[in-house]
Amino acid sequence: MDDFVPEPCEYIDDGCDLFPSCLHCPLAKCRYDQPGKQTGKALRNREMIRLYTEGTGINELARRFAVSKRTVYRVIANHRGERTLLRKGPLSRQEKGLESDA
Repeated sequence: MDDFVPEPCEYIDDGCDLFPSCLHCPLAKCRYDQPGKQTGKALRNREMIRLYTEGTGINELARRFAVSKRTVYRVIANHRGERTLLRKGPLSRQEKGLESDA
């Protein structure tokens, strides 16, 4: 089956309420893929946590998602179930659940 180019149309990449451009959006999954089931912030926060656990720094996350460092810290703290200031750096192996307490 051939995939033909559709009729000429003008595409305006105006993004969404989270990011100004769809083509440069850092989310792995579009917030509109499953309307009503997920909010944009929930998608953003999950992606932020995923990148953080892979070692991405706070400054990079804030820049990538166009939010303040405070927002990044709050998302991570809420994910951990804490309301305290976080130490700098990625989660330890134990905090990620890769090692047991024993």
